[in-house]
Amino acid sequence: MDEVMVANIIGEIINKAAEGGIRWGEHETKYRRPLIGFLNALDDRFITLRDKVNPKHLLPDDILRGAKTVVSFFFPFAPDIVNKNRRKEGDPDISWLYAYAQTNVLISSTCERIRDALSGLGIMAGWVEPTHNFDKSTLLSRWSHKSVGYTAGLGRFGLHQMLITPLGCAGRFGSLILDYHLKPTDPLLAPEAEVCPTLEGKACNACIKACPVGAISSDGVDKHKCFNHLNEVNERYKSVIGDEVDACGKCATTTCALKDLSQ
Repeated sequence: MDEVMVANIIGEIINKAAEGGIRWGEHETKYRRPLIGFLNALDDRFITLRDKVNPKHLLPDDILRGAKTVVSFFFPFAPDIVNKNRRKEGDPDISWLYAYAQTNVLISSTCERIRDALSGLGIMAGWVEPTHNFDKSTLLSRWSHKSVGYTAGLGRFGLHQMLITPLGCAGRFGSLILDYHLKPTDPLLAPEAEVCPTLEGKACNACIKACPVGAISSDGVDKHKCFNHLNEVNERYKSVIGDEVDACGKCATTTCALKDLSQ
């Protein structure tokens, strides 16, 4: 079986999903071109996620026995969604909340399409749902899609703990595991790329100023303060949208939201 063919099948499904966007009634979420990375499922850095993210963080083989490749992908939101949330004072703009809920569904359906397409080639796929896979007391994820994206070279973390990619940080990450080997991809950001000025000792602090509850400081993110705010947003809007919408995104719509760091 040709690795390039398998990689192309995966890329075509992810790109087609983004091109079509997703609509619920009058609300449609559109995307820019996705980013995709492949990573060896036996990479030692998965072990380090247990030190840096969660001592109970899953390994690829915990999700799919015989795991060989991890596929990470990023659906970057269209600029209109980002700009509306940036301008809206107080609660998130409704378009951002729909984008959050709709993209979670799109990520799951994209994984299903990849699974179905590859099963005919004798390749198995497994994944963890894109959200609510964390311990609500510790707020530690058992499979961090952002951390997997970092490990796959899709971006680097900013002060706000958003993963800043060559297309910025406004969007959603997904990942899935295959029992088939694909050549790992190179990091998408150049080593010299200025990703987060604040972490690099330069004036910015945009995400600190943007957080409506003061959960971000020069020391990082107060996860519990952030989570409490997200739960409050969810209580106000989940009946309107009809899905879980514990989202805000104010920190993800500042200067690094649509930043072009492409090489």
